[in-house]
Amino acid sequence: MTLEGAPRGRPAAFVDSSPTTAPRVRLFYETADPLEPATTQAAIQALRREPFPTAPGQTPPPTGDTAQPEPSLTEILTSGQIGAGPVRLPARPLGQVHYKTFQGGTWGPSLPLPTGSSAAAGDPAVAQLAPGRIWVGWIDNPNTSSARLRFTVGNTRPARAARLVGQRSQPFEIVPGTHLLIRGSRGLPETIEFSAADFADPHQATANEVATVLNARLRRVVTTVLPNQTLVLSTTTLGGDERLEIDLRHSSAAAALGFDAANAVATGDWGDEIDWSTPQDVTDVPMGRHADLHALTDGFGTLWLFWSSFDGTSWQILSARWNGSVWSRFETLSSSPTGNREPFAALDTTGSINLFWSAREAANPRQDNWTLRRRTFGFTTLPPRDDALLRGTLRTFGAGGGGGIIPDPTGSWGGEIVVTTVPGNGRARDREPSAVLQQDGSLRVFCQSNRNGGPDLWTLTNGVLAPALEGPTDDRAPMPIRMPDGVLWLIYRSDRSVPLSRVAIRAPAPIDNRQTSPPADVGTLPAATRSGIRVSDTGAQRRYAGTTAVVPTDAARNGRRRRVDDLLAFTPQGVTGQEVLRDDDLYTRGTVGLYVSGIVPESPVSQPMVERLRAVLERFLPINARAVVILAPRVDIELVYQPGVPGADIDEQFQDKHPDIENYLGLDDQAFAALPDWVVLLSTTPGRVSANPANLQSLRNRTFFPPPQ
Repeated sequence: MTLEGAPRGRPAAFVDSSPTTAPRVRLFYETADPLEPATTQAAIQALRREPFPTAPGQTPPPTGDTAQPEPSLTEILTSGQIGAGPVRLPARPLGQVHYKTFQGGTWGPSLPLPTGSSAAAGDPAVAQLAPGRIWVGWIDNPNTSSARLRFTVGNTRPARAARLVGQRSQPFEIVPGTHLLIRGSRGLPETIEFSAADFADPHQATANEVATVLNARLRRVVTTVLPNQTLVLSTTTLGGDERLEIDLRHSSAAAALGFDAANAVATGDWGDEIDWSTPQDVTDVPMGRHADLHALTDGFGTLWLFWSSFDGTSWQILSARWNGSVWSRFETLSSSPTGNREPFAALDTTGSINLFWSAREAANPRQDNWTLRRRTFGFTTLPPRDDALLRGTLRTFGAGGGGGIIPDPTGSWGGEIVVTTVPGNGRARDREPSAVLQQDGSLRVFCQSNRNGGPDLWTLTNGVLAPALEGPTDDRAPMPIRMPDGVLWLIYRSDRSVPLSRVAIRAPAPIDNRQTSPPADVGTLPAATRSGIRVSDTGAQRRYAGTTAVVPTDAARNGRRRRVDDLLAFTPQGVTGQEVLRDDDLYTRGTVGLYVSGIVPESPVSQPMVERLRAVLERFLPINARAVVILAPRVDIELVYQPGVPGADIDEQFQDKHPDIENYLGLDDQAFAALPDWVVLLSTTPGRVSANPANLQSLRNRTFFPPPQ
């Protein structure tokens, strides 16, 4: 997923289990776009045809919520020339809280959280009070001494079907033989033809008669009747990917039923938006330096809020409770005087609250070592089960029928326990802990640590600390989520580069290329809501690089230097700014790097091919851009399975059986030759003669013998 303009902060997420909607993931995060105020101001000024300020003292008023409606696109195009000039804006807070929803396999648009003030907001925390009821907290003016804790409660919206509402009430004058063609987001179009037998009087057809005919002949559309006797056509399934359209060109009965170009197309809704209450302050918590908000709802319906606060000498972990109307007095839960940050709480199988946080070690503060700590709140009585008691809802007590939140049961916090320790190499920066309940009843802890040199994600399972994600990327702020089907999700922040096609954003609406109705008017300047759509994959990657100093111990990150996924930050121009850029200066402003993988760098034909490519690029590059060609042949990587590891073995075996090709039995050499008619004459043996007058055939070999065979 992408978090637009979100450079920092821990994400807060949970599974929304609203009864009228399939389970969906809600993600809250802090965002900041420094260019948004100037961009919005300049765009609105251009739309209003206002002159841009050019004098140093001229400052336009802030746009805010009192901005006038922008003119339509037609008015802009016919207004003539628009002035131009610099835009100067006053300093404004940048931090905002946004949220996204994952449903139907994709992430929805980013929506702003109304905080009720113009101050910056950050460090969001979220908890589900009850199905369909959400508590969200944040910090106003974060990273300042005037920060304060605020919260709001929201009610979720259910997913809706695509609905077409007619503009004409009964009676309907329907001509027999007219048609209605309806298109949906899936399947073939459905067509219905009205006949005289469908109604008692086709010229005085009632809404109920029309609805009965449509429901009997349409499979993916349901027709209902409103109290004013108008018709409503709805899809049978819910969601934002539902689309319903009456093809006016092939629907001769559409006008008689009250449908025209204004109400012939409709889309469904995922119900991503949340209806929020008026923001409030967390009472009895004074302004100060607060950070790292986290919220949790226990089994009794009480909301627990945890955060870190600077008391003038060190950071400490604080906590307060909310029973739906009243906040308790906050209490301090940490004791280390060197610093305590990033609290995270999770429930175990007994309903107890397990609080994890990162504490700075005091042995050698210059090494900046951090380890994880833990405390457990045990209830005197066990919390009720979720199916027996809805969390955070109003209940009735006694015969009087008075409503109220079930009060908090008694309990106490246990002692502080050290979860991780500094290893033998003397380096451990265990930060940003999080935990999730596993299916076997144990808690699995995640954190960000530099035990292997760079910022990686680590996991603690059954007392064993091991890397969860390693590599050259900077991975932080893990947020585990247990889905209803038991699958474990891990949401985290990363600077890894990904192609835009992998961004999980809902696909845009299908393009209507049929001339069924006039095209819709182009909208005016969109609101402050950020959103994104899926784009085609052109093979390019969005490269993200950090601005932190190079860590010498991070061998994985440093090993990607000068490659396409290099995540280090460079300033090759030098210190004077007058240096001439060379071909090996890859990372500069206005430089486009072309990594060519189909050429071998050592080949004698490589450099002539690069020169020809540069000559072609000069015809298309802007004057302020330069192209650098990097020959980077691809490395073939073969993915293999790990035998013997559950879930990682392919569980397939192959074996070849064949006879012996050759069996070596040692050295043995024999040679044979046939000698036809050859005889051996021994002079010492009587009767051995070369010719016998009594045998005429012996006379033929007196001068010739056949060769050996």
